[in-house]
Amino acid sequence: MKRLLVLLAVLAFVGIAGTVRAAVFEVSYVVESPHPYPNYYNYTWTIEQPNANAIRLHFVKYETEPGYDFIYILDENNNTIATYTGSGSDVWTPWVNGSVIKVRLVSDASVRFYGFYIDKYQFEALPVYINTLPYNITTPGYYILNVSVSDFDPSAYGTYYAIKINASNVILDGAEHALDGDGVGTDYGIIVRDAKNVTVMNVNLTDWYVGILSGPVSNLNIVNNTIVSNTFGVLMDPSSNNCTVANNMIKDSTYAISISSSSYNTISGNTISHAYTGIRLYGTGKENTIINNTIENSGSTGLALFDYGSNRIIGNIITHSGASGMDVQSGNNVIMNNIISFNTYSGILLFYKGGNIIAHNHIYSNNLGDSALSRWNTYQAVKW
Repeated sequence: MKRLLVLLAVLAFVGIAGTVRAAVFEVSYVVESPHPYPNYYNYTWTIEQPNANAIRLHFVKYETEPGYDFIYILDENNNTIATYTGSGSDVWTPWVNGSVIKVRLVSDASVRFYGFYIDKYQFEALPVYINTLPYNITTPGYYILNVSVSDFDPSAYGTYYAIKINASNVILDGAEHALDGDGVGTDYGIIVRDAKNVTVMNVNLTDWYVGILSGPVSNLNIVNNTIVSNTFGVLMDPSSNNCTVANNMIKDSTYAISISSSSYNTISGNTISHAYTGIRLYGTGKENTIINNTIENSGSTGLALFDYGSNRIIGNIITHSGASGMDVQSGNNVIMNNIISFNTYSGILLFYKGGNIIAHNHIYSNNLGDSALSRWNTYQAVKW
């Protein structure tokens, strides 16, 4: 019997057996024999994954009569790729080329053992090239942008986006191509909705209302993109949880990164300049990590915490903001090892929320004092 569960994880650039397989996806999928299997048993299970270049299976365990009963791994043409007899646990089969993999159990006339239990498989996706826009991604896979556009107006095509992702287990590689909007209206460069395990990387996005819009999503990775001259660079709507925004260059936006009512996200290694607000957390989100970002020349605040708090703000550089370096209006945050300097107002502006730990920060040369503090917080600043 078999039972399809859910698509789980996206694994990009995985080294396997001495090779590197780009865009490898992992799928939770149960295939199991009868326990124990009958005598004179001969049955084949077939697993098919569209757009797969190769597939392999994961045995949680297998137990057959050694030397008499066998499990065969077959390709789509019924060629035997691997044979198992006896017992084993936590075993990956070899990679089988193609979009089909089969598992066959054959037993003899006597002695019945457990059989096998498979809990998941991995597949390497064949690349799908995006040659025209707008484009709607509705199936898992590895998508490569193969065209650049300038002054693109999606309304001319009856829509409001250049690329929309409505599927889980997707990698979108922009290959450094440009998605340039017309700078008019409320159009979106890339939208990710109702999905999980999605990666958006290597895209140049300019002149959109929102460069990248997400939510509800989980395990979205926005990495290595250049996002310039948008009202919102990255806008994560409510329930964008367990996501990563990393190593992007974002500038000339009203809000470079804005996260609404979302939790457990990591914002790291981004270079942000000339936004009105560099990074903003607001709404009912909590427990986000903002680490090792550089935020410069914000028109207002470099980093604004207006959410439910319990965030980790560590190792960021925030300089030359038009207002305060940080505006903290939530509690129970850990703010440590940041460099906050040359901001027009305070280095850290704290409202009356308790439980914040503010320690080992380098706070200096801010025009209206280094910090404005409330008495319910633990404070230890390091000044230059």
